[in-house]
Amino acid sequence: YFLRPYRAFWVILSVTALVIATTCLAAFLGYVTPKTSDPGPLLHSRSTFAVLRILVAPLFATAFLLAGLFAPNRSARVSLFVATGIETAVFAYVTLTWLFQFRG
Repeated sequence: YFLRPYRAFWVILSVTALVIATTCLAAFLGYVTPKTSDPGPLLHSRSTFAVLRILVAPLFATAFLLAGLFAPNRSARVSLFVATGIETAVFAYVTLTWLFQFRG
């Protein structure tokens, strides 16, 4: 809240949030691609690390949501909420696929 008057902080935070959300999308593609095609050993090992990134997504989503609620201008707020949506969507998709996989 006390950082609201510093526009540069919010610009850097919103760009950083979108970059971090992009890594979540990359991890999602790294997770889904071996499931839909014949993975090589390199792609299969990257899929293992992608799961770790996806498991951290709720922490990033919570941080981006809180920052978006305190953002002083509309562009920073929209960027932070888009990053929140990306993180939430990826985590929700992976969680639902895990739940339906173990459903008898």
